[in-house]
Amino acid sequence: MHFKVSLILVSIFSFLITYFLTPLVRDLSTKRGLLDIPNRRKDHQIPIVRLGGIAIFSGFIISISGYLIISGLSDSSIFENKLFFLILFGSTSFFLMGLAEDLRENIDPFLRLFSQFIFTSIIWSQGLRINGISLDIFGRSDNSLIFSNTVSIFFTSFFIVGVVNALNWIDGLDGLAGGISLISLTTMSFLILPSYTFLSFALIGSSLAFLRFNSHPASIIMGDSGSYLLGFSLASLSIIYASSSNTQNLPGVVNLIMIIFLLFIPVVDMVRVICTRIYNGFSPFYPDKIHFHHLLRDRGFNYKKIILIFYFFSILTCAISFFIRNQI
Repeated sequence: MHFKVSLILVSIFSFLITYFLTPLVRDLSTKRGLLDIPNRRKDHQIPIVRLGGIAIFSGFIISISGYLIISGLSDSSIFENKLFFLILFGSTSFFLMGLAEDLRENIDPFLRLFSQFIFTSIIWSQGLRINGISLDIFGRSDNSLIFSNTVSIFFTSFFIVGVVNALNWIDGLDGLAGGISLISLTTMSFLILPSYTFLSFALIGSSLAFLRFNSHPASIIMGDSGSYLLGFSLASLSIIYASSSNTQNLPGVVNLIMIIFLLFIPVVDMVRVICTRIYNGFSPFYPDKIHFHHLLRDRGFNYKKIILIFYFFSILTCAISFFIRNQI
């Protein structure tokens, strides 16, 4: 089957699966009382289903599985791509970790963080790594800072866990995390290596379908399962996206500026929030409302304007990342 046709079919199937599963998940969860109850750190005012990640993951994994079955019949080499399956394993693991938190709230944040670092360490040991940083923005030279294994495992784990939690933290406004993920995934899909494009297209289809129900006023939210799935996928795919561009063809040597612009809003928001909390003498996990969308709302911006501002800046920063990547 032609490559572009396969991409379109994967995206369409993931969209349709998520589109039809989301209301089923919402209705079943409502009947069983599996709702996210409002409190002082949450923005919604009424109980709402928080298991939307199940529908996103289902669309993603079923469409990718179908692609693997069909492709495997004609080209067995698809099963030789270890990183492809490692990303699938990591996405599934983080989804399940988030699902456990959705079903059982109030898990200790330090235990949660420890579990995330354990999983990312396992993934690092199997080959998904940041082995260094390119010191040239546009890849016009061979200057790179190569990490030792100790630095590599720390940097890789810190990066993946950071992106996962950054996306989770901005999931406080209807359609915000899903929309920003959609923009970043679309940006990467143009220039990422072909085999990984199927992963991004499957997630694009699922995220787009979910936004139909998650846009304001949302009838369901993605929860930790959805944000963890999208966060890990963004982190791992961005490593591939930014490391396939170095002029020395060194695996895992990433262009850090390219990644920062690709994931600008969630990363900058998380860094600012953590620094602010520590500066004020609180734990980085202290429950408050000082994220960017909280600040805009406090200044009188309504939902539509806040979303448009975030989408605009996300498109702008992703375009900068795309420009840098395209110059190499």
